[in-house]
Amino acid sequence: MANFLIAYKITSEHEGLYGNNASDEGGETFKGIARNRHPNWIGWNDVDIIKSSFSFPKFLDALRNDQKLENKVRFFYMIKYWDKIRGDDIQDQDIANELYDNAVNMGAGRSISFLQEALNLLNRNGKSWPEIKVDGGLGPQTFNTMNIAFKERTGRDIIFNIINLLQGEFYLNLTRRKPTQEEFLRGWASRVTIKRIR
Repeated sequence: MANFLIAYKITSEHEGLYGNNASDEGGETFKGIARNRHPNWIGWNDVDIIKSSFSFPKFLDALRNDQKLENKVRFFYMIKYWDKIRGDDIQDQDIANELYDNAVNMGAGRSISFLQEALNLLNRNGKSWPEIKVDGGLGPQTFNTMNIAFKERTGRDIIFNIINLLQGEFYLNLTRRKPTQEEFLRGWASRVTIKRIR
């Protein structure tokens, strides 16, 4: 079964430490947690205290080295995203990593929708398994269908690739629709994994 700490480490490398970019719709961010989207996160008080206690850039080191704050970050990600994708129950670490990273970057519902769409695209018009509803909910039908697909010789590899294709398509369409977000495309594109870790 998949391990949260492995997925967390990979995604954390994309999230950085601290940012406050005016073009970022999430506003101020700490380790990928956007203040505009998660204003009630318990770590913001700690961030504010550290910011007021140290001048730039020393406050970045203080933020980086605060283990209690790191624990709050990790707990946030586990509850908000890992548990939503049922990461502990997924049999394939690479696919769990992808679903988790997509959940963090664009929401658990969209991440699960990518999985559902991939499964529907791979079912050979219903010959391998029935179509499932693309609703962003990881219920028993989606979970069981994923496990059936995993039993195919190349099932895990192809599911992984299609999820990444859908992820890349989402980023490109978002950038086309909102040119102001173009400055983030390089970072987003780096999240689209080309191959499984193995």
